[in-house]
Amino acid sequence: ISSADEIGTLALAFKGMNGVLESVGNSFTQMISNLRELTNRLEERVEERTSELRESERKFSDIISFLPDATIVIDREGRVLAWNKATETLTGIKADDIIGKGDYEYALPFYGERRRILVDFALMNPEELERGGYANIRMTGETLVGEIYAPNLPGGRRYLLGTARPLHDSRGDITGAIEQIHDITDRHLAEEALAKAKEIAEDATRVKSDFLANMSHELRTPMNAIIGYSEMLVEDAEEIGQRKFVADLNKINFAGKHLLGLINDILDFSKIEAGKLHFECVDFSLEDVMSHLADIAVIKAQDKGLKLLFDVGTDVPAALRGDPLRLGQILINLVNNAVKFTEDGEITVGIKCLADGPDGVSLRFDVADTGIGLTEAQRSKLFTAFTQADSSTSRKYGGTGLGLTISKRLVEMMGGEIGVDSEPGVGSDFHFTAKFPLQAEQRRFDTSADGILNALGKDAVRWTSGQQKQEDYKKAEKLVNGSCLLLVEDNAVNQEVALKILQDAGIGVDIAQNGAEAIEKVRQKDYDGVLMDCQMPVMDGFEATRRIRQDMHFTGLPIIAMTANAMAGDREKCIECGMNDHVAKPIDVGRLFMTLARWVKPKAPPVEITAREEKEDVLPNVQGVELEKALRRTGGNTRLLRTMFSRFCETQADVMERIRTALVNEDAETAAREAHMLKGLAGNIGADIMFSLAGKLEGMIKDGEGDGLPRAMEDAGLELRDLLKRISEGMAQGADAETKVGDNAALDMEILASDLRRLADLLADDDSQAVVVMEGVMDKLKSAGQGEAARKVHASVSKFDFEEALPRLKELGQTLGVEF
Repeated sequence: ISSADEIGTLALAFKGMNGVLESVGNSFTQMISNLRELTNRLEERVEERTSELRESERKFSDIISFLPDATIVIDREGRVLAWNKATETLTGIKADDIIGKGDYEYALPFYGERRRILVDFALMNPEELERGGYANIRMTGETLVGEIYAPNLPGGRRYLLGTARPLHDSRGDITGAIEQIHDITDRHLAEEALAKAKEIAEDATRVKSDFLANMSHELRTPMNAIIGYSEMLVEDAEEIGQRKFVADLNKINFAGKHLLGLINDILDFSKIEAGKLHFECVDFSLEDVMSHLADIAVIKAQDKGLKLLFDVGTDVPAALRGDPLRLGQILINLVNNAVKFTEDGEITVGIKCLADGPDGVSLRFDVADTGIGLTEAQRSKLFTAFTQADSSTSRKYGGTGLGLTISKRLVEMMGGEIGVDSEPGVGSDFHFTAKFPLQAEQRRFDTSADGILNALGKDAVRWTSGQQKQEDYKKAEKLVNGSCLLLVEDNAVNQEVALKILQDAGIGVDIAQNGAEAIEKVRQKDYDGVLMDCQMPVMDGFEATRRIRQDMHFTGLPIIAMTANAMAGDREKCIECGMNDHVAKPIDVGRLFMTLARWVKPKAPPVEITAREEKEDVLPNVQGVELEKALRRTGGNTRLLRTMFSRFCETQADVMERIRTALVNEDAETAAREAHMLKGLAGNIGADIMFSLAGKLEGMIKDGEGDGLPRAMEDAGLELRDLLKRISEGMAQGADAETKVGDNAALDMEILASDLRRLADLLADDDSQAVVVMEGVMDKLKSAGQGEAARKVHASVSKFDFEEALPRLKELGQTLGVEF
């Protein structure tokens, strides 16, 4: 028991503690009261905020619903938050049936399957989207745009344009995404219709172009035949003194040439109007153009007693780039007009340099005459189509009135202008300007006496373009020495000719028989270039080139077309499929090397070319064959030309039967290809009439022209039989001389045996060099008394049937005692 004092002290302590507790209790009660008041206020605020949010959502929903385009909103998990009226109309799905659903169910009406649509892609980050490689989606910042085709919507097939972007909260986090879908079906269908209309228009233009090209051939061919045969008959009639007959034939010839001129004008004008007259840009000599002009115009000028003068400035460059045929056409038109309207005096063709810079040269051409001249009224309508100076001019001088119109269009296409200065009774000066790029190596006219060239003494100006051309060709040949080319050609004779020409220039050559083989070979070997025939079985050159260009490794591989179709549009077709350039068949050797030098850059060093055996082969004299033209195509190689004649006879003797069989079997493709091959081989040997008839036959087969086909077959067959006979007779004329050369040649059996072993190795390795070696041993085998056996081996080798050639060679070798 504590003392009274202690109890009192404790009592006071308890009393004080009670006060403290009472104070704490009061404070706690106040705090609870404050907390309740705060909670009430918070609840009121939350209720207000919730009401505001509901109002905001209602307004947002009203806005979404009001939008004219279909609009979809999804949350971060891909659940549909909004699906407006336009979306209901587009998809046929009500909002109540889709809102709240996810798992890509909203994609079903668009794609027919559950998959991401544009609004889902908006939830992805840009890096993820880029890595996905979605090519049909375009991104601009956070906005995505994409087009889709939806075939199964209630309203039918639809083309839709979607625009989507992510939605963010106040902290910038993505909370969902929104997409608007715009129906672009009408626009798309309009574009399709426009594209279809454009395609139809282009087809119509192509049909027109093909018609013009066909008319060009169909009209010019008979006219050329009329002119050519009348000239031949004139010669025959003159020999037998039939003057009256000569006079009548000259009238036919003049009328034919006049009609051909009208045809040419109409066809050229039609091509210009159709936008199908294309310009080339090739290296050419202005000297050649002027020389050709002089050759054509001098006779007409002389017939009227006129002087034809050429005045060329000493600063005029000769080595230009452009279209020499079109330039010559303008000049011939103007000079022919001048001759036509001038009765006495002279015509002067002048050229002067207006500007000369690194980008090219601007030249002015003048054709001045002392003819009837023109009034101001006549000059005003002079370049209008189908018009001449006046009606009396048309009656007196004839013509279509298209020559000057065509010249005007051609000049404008060459970046120049044309005009005329004239006075009645005094004469006219037609003048035009034209711009030409310059060739890398330049030369000027040699005007040491074709500055003035007189038509009666045109040697006054010494133009050495022929010599210069040969130098250019030789230089080009050296530039491609050491290169390795793939020759894609299905015709064995063309293969042999090309192989000989190229290998003689130090070029390595592999051969592919068609486009499919070419694709495989370029993948297996690193070539410096490809010479690609255009028309081949299995796969043509156009398709082969397209496939080669699809591989990025071959974007820089030079591919040069070889085509027997020389229309201007063919070059565009070649370039369109990925070719670098083209050379026309029959191949001109000089032009071939110039084209190769432009594109081919040999990776290997030049090879030493073994001196060619100097043996003068007898040139066959074949009537009706342009031997000079054929020799040009073989680079002057007489032996190769004789080989080409032999191959023509070997391979084409039964070609008409092959064509006839193909037609009976309704195999027009094979028939056309055989006719095309006949045309090409005839062109190679300069048999122009056969070339023309075969070309006509090829065109009729391709076009399905059954009515005239029997006559075309008969004409081609008759000409072929006659040509084969003439070749046989011409080849026989030189046979004795050739045999004598072979008999008198010293025969070294050790060298012959070595050559035969080398040939056997090449045949076994399927090496195209075997063709060249075979040519080299033919004379030696003839001297050894094995001419017939050698011809059999040669026939197999020339067809590139090396498997057949090898056993024949070994059999021949055994006869000579040669061990392989």
